[in-house]
Amino acid sequence: MDFISSVLGILLSMFYEIFLGKNLLESRIKPKSHKLYWYILVLFRKNFKSYVSEIGLDPWTYPNVDDLKNARLTNKKDLDKYFSSSNTSFLLNLFSFKMSSSGSTGKPFQFRIFILQWIEEQARMYASFRLGGYVLGKKFVIFRSYSPKKNERNIKEVKWKNWTYFNSFSIDDKSLMEYYNYLIKYKVKFMRTYPSTLATFLKFLKSNNLELNLKMIHVSSENISDKLIADSEEYFKCKLINYYGQVEQALLGINLSESLSISILPYTNWYKLDNGTIASLNLINWTHPLINYQVNDHLVKLKENQFKIIGRNNVYLKNSSGNLISTINFYTFMQKFDNLVKWQIVQNKDLDIRLNYEGQLSATEKNYLKSGIKERLGEIKVTFNTENFEYNGEGKINPIYVT
Repeated sequence: MDFISSVLGILLSMFYEIFLGKNLLESRIKPKSHKLYWYILVLFRKNFKSYVSEIGLDPWTYPNVDDLKNARLTNKKDLDKYFSSSNTSFLLNLFSFKMSSSGSTGKPFQFRIFILQWIEEQARMYASFRLGGYVLGKKFVIFRSYSPKKNERNIKEVKWKNWTYFNSFSIDDKSLMEYYNYLIKYKVKFMRTYPSTLATFLKFLKSNNLELNLKMIHVSSENISDKLIADSEEYFKCKLINYYGQVEQALLGINLSESLSISILPYTNWYKLDNGTIASLNLINWTHPLINYQVNDHLVKLKENQFKIIGRNNVYLKNSSGNLISTINFYTFMQKFDNLVKWQIVQNKDLDIRLNYEGQLSATEKNYLKSGIKERLGEIKVTFNTENFEYNGEGKINPIYVT
């Protein structure tokens, strides 16, 4: 079903280009009226009427922005309460995909994406690639998310897609030179990565006087500075696509018009709260519909539908060579340990790692944890602690903490 959804999403994106003469994303800037979806949910989605009534909306009246502003904001707890697995029909579960957040704000958030939403998301993703000139079949490098299993190499090719994955945890000079040589040998022009990985790769290329011309760099999952955008576009002589979203897919942001700002592309509707955060309406995802859903990232408006995201604070770990390593996959890795109540990876100035945790870890699990951390950060010291946690200035425990 995932493959079928991806194909349908790509076809939808291509339809806009071929028959309407524009990129699909240009048609997604304005809010959509999903009245039909609203009443389908009212009639058939279990708990939907109770959900909207409880937050102060009339189930039989399609809400506009003013209605939403007068209603209560919702969050992940509301979704867990009204749309848990036990409150979701067999058919909705069958035609939806299970997703999980990285857990960067604490416990990972389990979420389901209905097939209509997933088709739309695939269409938007492909349309974002098209902004940089990518077409199906072109060689594409994914310099993120890939962590080799035992006996796998740092470079993994997927022939049928013509995509190649680079190990974003192995970024010493030897590995970076290997990646550079691959890009040159196969004349790769399209690359997707994390901003932190991009910064490390760009620094390596500059320090070794290596030239690399690309047609597109696609980044997501972390904030990216104006300087890194400008430096990358100048050095690689290409467009950088900054793709901003959330696992629950409240809305999409992308630098559609200008490199250094993003345009907001809602799924149904949205508005900006007085404190700069975001409230979203998304009726495409019938499994987990979002009604007045608050996203706690902060927006600063530059001009009409041109914004800066300032709410995402990036924390990076360093490997044994001192290079910045994205923390996204550390959260994914830590989700494997079901007996942990909470955990915290602390890195000191000497690069040593201390894992503070509450819960149970066997000797085998500790060895597996050490091995996984060292695969990502190199030969550094890893210790375990069950006595205390490090607190930030707001008295909260951040899962990743750098002293």
